[in-house]
Amino acid sequence: EPVGYGFGDVAGHDRLIATIPVGYADGLRRAMGNGKGFVWVRGARVPTAGNICMDMFMADVTGTGAAEGDVAEIFGDNIPVREMAASCGTIPYEIISSIPPRVRRIFYRE
Repeated sequence: EPVGYGFGDVAGHDRLIATIPVGYADGLRRAMGNGKGFVWVRGARVPTAGNICMDMFMADVTGTGAAEGDVAEIFGDNIPVREMAASCGTIPYEIISSIPPRVRRIFYRE
């Protein structure tokens, strides 16, 4: 089955696709869609699937044992922001500074 707007991602095999509630309105670059970006789910690096949508994106979690409610790391210890920036053709500062106020911030210390 195709995944995402315009059915840009089609596989010739069965996959388990996760829908993650983060999209380009949250600062996630559209350039990361269709397998160009990765996220960390259940101890595994998994590719994006389909186009990045406004409020969500999909990832191929086949073989990870992922289940509803699992945490997905967009960038952090396992997916460095510098790597994410490189895949989008930009710099880490632009990735971080483009995260809008609608994304909740948790401060551990000042």
